[in-house]
This record gives sequence, structure tokens and C-alpha cells, in this order.
Amino acid sequence: MMRPTNAELCTAFRELMTDGFRVPRDADRDAALALTKPWRGDLWRAFREIEERLCPQPGAQYDEEGQDR
Repeated sequence: MMRPTNAELCTAFRELMTDGFRVPRDADRDAALALTKPWRGDLWRAFREIEERLCPQPGAQYDEEGQDR
């Protein structure tokens, strides 16, 4: 079995961070998202630096908040 490329690993991590993090729509949703917002922002910033080193091109498509441009 072949090992995934750096680009494939970055893509998989990005998908996990965006599509893999879902909070059910209940009374605690807004509180959970508010409490984790600073942490999630720090995680995205750290990931962007790693991604830019491993895969210089893909990192250029995101703004400072980790959102698609």
C-alpha cells in the first residue's frame, strides 16, 4: 500500500477540520462553538503554516481566517 502524499494528507486534514467537526443543533450548540472558537482558530493558523511548508500552492488559497478566498 502506498503512503499518502503530503498534499493528500493536507487535504484529508482540511476536510476533517471542516466537514468532520459538526455540532448537533441543540441548546448547547452555540455555547460549544463559542467556547472552542479561539482554539479552532489557533489550530487553523498552525495547520496553515505546516501546509505552506509541505504543499506551498494549496496554502495560498486561504485567507487569514482559514476560509476559502
